[in-house]
Amino acid sequence: MNSFTNVLLLNFKPLSKRYLKINSNVVWELKKIIHNKLKIGVSKQIISYKNKILSNKENTKKYKFVILKLKK
Repeated sequence: MNSFTNVLLLNFKPLSKRYLKINSNVVWELKKIIHNKLKIGVSKQIISYKNKILSNKENTKKYKFVILKLKK
């Protein structure tokens, strides 16, 4: 199975509580975000993803750093 990893940097601050639990709803939300932002079809399967908080020294905003592994 060939797979590739996409790194998607989004500001999830208003939605952060939604992403605390990993479940099918979160996967579906991520698929919609990928489809809207990156124009990748929602039919692609998300194998796994990791959430990391990335803070910029110049900017106090916190970003959720989402690493997505998608099936080709």
